[in-house]
Amino acid sequence: SKDCEFYFCGPAGFMTAVHKSLNKQWAVPAAQLHYEYFGPTQDIGADNTTQRPPSSCPFATFDYHTRLMATSDKQSRTRLVVAVVVATSAVLAASLMRSKK
Repeated sequence: SKDCEFYFCGPAGFMTAVHKSLNKQWAVPAAQLHYEYFGPTQDIGADNTTQRPPSSCPFATFDYHTRLMATSDKQSRTRLVVAVVVATSAVLAASLMRSKK
């Protein structure tokens, strides 16, 4: 949807799939896609073919919008969870549609 913000986090492969599905298949502008890492970071919006080696010390980085979500009310946190569920469903649906072709 053009009037929604999407927030998601997880492993790089998952986030890349969610980002690409929402951006390319659902035409959600990249400015409305927000993500955070739990581990080494990379630009998931770019077509990166090389990945950084895993870090021995896990860490989290947050974009500006995610910090706002983390400090907001319960309703906003609920929206974050719903957005992750929607994004995950989008990836699963896209994968199923591709496998049926």
